[in-house]
Amino acid sequence: MTHICRNYGDPDAPECLRDSDPQYTMDFTDVEPGVSGYIHWCSKCDPLEQRILKAIMGAAEADPSFVVRFGAAIAVQEAVRKAGAH
Repeated sequence: MTHICRNYGDPDAPECLRDSDPQYTMDFTDVEPGVSGYIHWCSKCDPLEQRILKAIMGAAEADPSFVVRFGAAIAVQEAVRKAGAH
């Protein structure tokens, strides 16, 4: 069974290949038993996500205040998203 990449259709991921690559499937079913916890990525998107995560972790290690600023930015983005949904 072929799964669709998590980023498919995202305008920020124009190089997405649509069909996921099984080697990049992440299994989180042990985190919340009984809930489907798989995230499927294609071979273009997962390596990009890993580089982004590495950059975020590196910034947090270099400057602990980054975590607070990053969290605030995410909260603002989520509030804007929710406000636009109404």
